[in-house]
Amino acid sequence: MCTTYPYKIYTLIENLSLDSNALLELVTGMIEVYFFDIDVKRNDNEEIALEIPTYYSKNLSVQEILEETANYMCNGETTWKLKANNEKIPALYNTELFNLGGISGDSINLFSGGLDSYCGLYSNYSKGKNAIYLNFQHNKYEFGHALKEFLYSKLSEDRFVRYSFFNKKQHLTQRTRTLIFMAISILVATALNIKEINIFENGLFSLNPNLNHSRRTTKTTHPRVIRNINYLLKKINSDIRISNPFLCMTKGEVINSLDTEFKKEIKLTVTCGSSRQNPKFDNSKNKQCGVCPACVFRQISLSAFDNEEYDAEYDYNIYNGLDTSHLRYPEFKSSLFYFNKLQRYIKEKTIYKYLDLDKEVYQLNDYFEQTKKMLCKFSDEYDYFKSKYINKCLE
Repeated sequence: MCTTYPYKIYTLIENLSLDSNALLELVTGMIEVYFFDIDVKRNDNEEIALEIPTYYSKNLSVQEILEETANYMCNGETTWKLKANNEKIPALYNTELFNLGGISGDSINLFSGGLDSYCGLYSNYSKGKNAIYLNFQHNKYEFGHALKEFLYSKLSEDRFVRYSFFNKKQHLTQRTRTLIFMAISILVATALNIKEINIFENGLFSLNPNLNHSRRTTKTTHPRVIRNINYLLKKINSDIRISNPFLCMTKGEVINSLDTEFKKEIKLTVTCGSSRQNPKFDNSKNKQCGVCPACVFRQISLSAFDNEEYDAEYDYNIYNGLDTSHLRYPEFKSSLFYFNKLQRYIKEKTIYKYLDLDKEVYQLNDYFEQTKKMLCKFSDEYDYFKSKYINKCLE
């Protein structure tokens, strides 16, 4: 399919003072890719043409690099062909989308309501940082009322900048979601003269290797994606930079960094993608499926430092024992197959050909050694999980 999609959003902040109209074009292009991705129903592996504005940035590689980034994030599911539109876009937008209210801070931090972003919030909180948290919701379960109450008791409510878009997705995907987070973060950071944007994602799922398993992998927070957007920001003379502070940590380490008070509220965070809008789950209790790779990874990571008592409820609960007669056991077994394969590749040292490790995309001189250590730690955490819940049951 080759479809040209009209602009859905032109600007996001009324009377926003930008040093460069090229920045406005960049974020508009990022937003257009995301909304097209979720709004247009289509089959997988289709080619899609989308116009993005390039009047001010036509010589700055925005079109080419954003196309490369979208294709990388979609990992073969969709082939993007971004076309240049050299007409000026209308100036500025809808003041209702942004109500910043004179807040200030030292960083913008993406907050999804998931466990990693929750741990990122704690990291800032424990260090006394004056951080701002940006949340973009597609459904009401991504940042639940109980979690809000707890966080608002620790931080003032004005620390959270929240936007909602509850229209039903026509194409069920999360692959380009980070683009909308980053785009809005860039606009908010520009409005508030903040230079630092943080995306909190553990190292393993940031790299998210595709092992030719039935599980579809995403590259939403891969270092290459962050590098590409940072490169474009630099090209348009913006000094805003995006980073992932958890890039070299396992999810188990990230979780265990919480103090006891914050650990007690882990149950309020949402990891499972399938439970957020599925009516068969009791979302008021944050019940999650327990069988998808994201849920199993969460269980592996909580068990790594004996933090299971703080976890949420699951439809299939491995903590109660390996139930091979459960209707959802085959799904759980499939996720285990992925992690078994991942661990085998780590131990065989063949995993690196699936990671797209490149010195150019890392901001660390010792990136390879740190990544190697992170992977070995995960392998140990997985062994511990299996010794608790899998091996004994299969003996």
